[in-house]
Amino acid sequence: TLADGKLSVSAMASTMMACTDKALMALDEAVSSRLQGELKAEQDANGVLTLTTAKGDVLVFNPEPTAETRYGGAGETVFLEVAAKTEKCSHPLIPDYQCLQVREVKFDDKGLKQGEPGAFENFYGSIEGYTHEDGVRNVVRVKRYEVKNPPADAPSQAYVLDMVVESAIEK
Repeated sequence: TLADGKLSVSAMASTMMACTDKALMALDEAVSSRLQGELKAEQDANGVLTLTTAKGDVLVFNPEPTAETRYGGAGETVFLEVAAKTEKCSHPLIPDYQCLQVREVKFDDKGLKQGEPGAFENFYGSIEGYTHEDGVRNVVRVKRYEVKNPPADAPSQAYVLDMVVESAIEK
């Protein structure tokens, strides 16, 4: 609850299952222990939220606009299959540029693939949040946004990763 500049946080739920990443577990514990009880809350004109614990620990949260805010709408959900290998493709500013090889995949409302996807094509842009790993083919669910007034050398669409639906290692 938030009242009179104080944020009160009740006990947080947590799993007792061990995470394989010890550093991540330690970070989780450190953050959750600091977010207990009553914290002084301040937000500046830029939206930066500062929480101060009773012990004097200071937590600073910087706002980051969502893709919907950046691109001015909800975007369109599409599924893309990303081939395991990139291919050299022509880029006016970058010699030996490597493009992802991508094709759109269709699913019905039950999650079953529909039809046959077309051929892989060069994908000159990027998928925000996606890191390609050579030798791994992925099907990804992305949000596709129209970019209003893109620069002359930039794409008119932006792609933001929502989730990886399928992965397979290919040789």
